[in-house]
Amino acid sequence: MHDYYQLNNIKYITDKYGNEQWIQVAGERKLNNSDASFWCCLFQIEYLDDIMSTSEWDASYSDGYPGFIPSMEGTVFQRFIIHKDYVEPILFYREFYGVKKNYVEISEEFRLLNNMYFDQQNNSYYAVLDSGNCEEAIRILENDTVYINIKYLKRFASAKQMGILLFFDIRYETPGLLSDNNLTKIDKEHKDTTLVYKIFGNEERTFQQYTFSRLLGKKALLPPPIIECGYFPYEKKRTYVEFIIWHDENGCEVTFTSYPDKLSNYFGANSDAPNYMTLVFLKERFLINILSVLTCIK
Repeated sequence: MHDYYQLNNIKYITDKYGNEQWIQVAGERKLNNSDASFWCCLFQIEYLDDIMSTSEWDASYSDGYPGFIPSMEGTVFQRFIIHKDYVEPILFYREFYGVKKNYVEISEEFRLLNNMYFDQQNNSYYAVLDSGNCEEAIRILENDTVYINIKYLKRFASAKQMGILLFFDIRYETPGLLSDNNLTKIDKEHKDTTLVYKIFGNEERTFQQYTFSRLLGKKALLPPPIIECGYFPYEKKRTYVEFIIWHDENGCEVTFTSYPDKLSNYFGANSDAPNYMTLVFLKERFLINILSVLTCIK
């Protein structure tokens, strides 16, 4: 089937978009011979039905900045100026009118909640985990194309108990009129609980003759329960390895947990328990596995 009908793009939006490990939330890219644009925001879940009633975007690149607006009480300052009060920005398109290069900025709240730092060499944000490891959470390409790791996006939505709105605008063009390409006009709309889009196709005769189609819409991702967000006090319960610390009088192994709160230290905690500096014994096979992993990392 001709790319004009965007069947492959509809399949992508329906089956994959929002389910990938890395979700494009801003910027453009080529998608099945079409030019695709993406944006993202959060929304109050009680407005889901209203949001899904139209394929029009509820937020745009120009929304979300602080400033003053008129009201019944006079001019008031608002944290976010956005034309739909049930949505909240997670991205900000910073435009400097040619003085500096434009770029997309990520919500400070999102970055701070996940303790992220910016790596200039990779142009990515990394979350610093309690274990001391770092995990890539946001990728930025060419300043204004942004991908977010779905795990962090959904955890944020879970913590705020807000849904995620993924917007898409996918346009296809080909030279010649409809009749030249053996194509017909399109005007269709799809609506369900969490996906709405409209596809429109026609021809342009004004300055140059070409045929085009536009797939416009949005997809909603509902938040997991707040207890699954993973932030304090909803962290997942950790498991701690038990190590061999001694052998008893019968030669049997004596083990003890590595959980820090159950070990003694030099400040008087858990005086009957082994010290956190206690020498441990590892089975040879286990030690070989550790060394092989360290060698690979190196």
